[in-house]
Parts: sequence; C-alpha cells; structure tokens
Amino acid sequence: MNIHDFLTLGAILVALFGARIWRFVDNMRRKQETKTIILSNLTQLQSDLTRMIEDNKFATTLMFDKASFSEVNGYDFLFTNLLLPNLVEFELSCYPSTIKFFNHYRINMEAIKKRLETEGTGHLSMGSLTSMMKKLEAAITELK
Repeated sequence: MNIHDFLTLGAILVALFGARIWRFVDNMRRKQETKTIILSNLTQLQSDLTRMIEDNKFATTLMFDKASFSEVNGYDFLFTNLLLPNLVEFELSCYPSTIKFFNHYRINMEAIKKRLETEGTGHLSMGSLTSMMKKLEAAITELK
C-alpha cells in the first residue's frame, strides 16, 4: 500500500466515525465540567449547612429566617438546569445518591418555604438536617 491508499483509508474512517468520536469526546468533556460545577456548589452548601449546625449545636431544630433560607435554597438549579437537561449525556441513573440527595433537599426546602410563608420563620429538625447532610455527603462522594 502506498501513501495515497493510507490517506484514502483515513478519509473514509473519518467520514464514517469522525462525528461519533467528536460527540463522545464532547460529551465526556461536558460531563466532567458539569460534575465540577455541581461538586463545587454542593461543597459550598455542605459548608453553609455545617456552619449553621455548629452555630446551633444545642438546638433541636434549626430556625431559618429569609436570609438564612435564601443562603441554602439557591442550589436547586443544579438539578433542574444542569443535570436534567443533560440526562442522557450525564447518565444520571449512575448517580443514585445524588438523585436521592436532590429529592430530599427539594422536599426540605419546600417545607422551610411553606413555614416561612405561614409562620414567619421556617425550621427543620436536627434529625431532618442530619439526614440531609448524610445524603449530601454521599452525593459529594459519588461525584468525586
């Protein structure tokens, strides 16, 4: 085989598989970027919740006013804007702990929000908060 035959073979292979290989590489890159963004934000949420728990370590419930609630409520976008739109590329079913965390997180944030609206302050029991922190730690470990 001469050089012309190798170039022809290369052109045929690129024509057949080039787009698929590019999509695969692009999906891997986007998946890694998404994981990095989510991991960074979940670590920040963990830090915020840990600080709040330590500030109230002798309480049986953690009280949230509008400011403290907004501090921990803003992470829902990670699930709705980053994970769900990239469901296929991200292979979300491979991250069950992350899904469980976001489900638990959304339920707790909704409970605090409703209590804020009706009672003026929202609260979570330390048991709920501890459970959410365990799920958060599992999600962070899973995404690393």
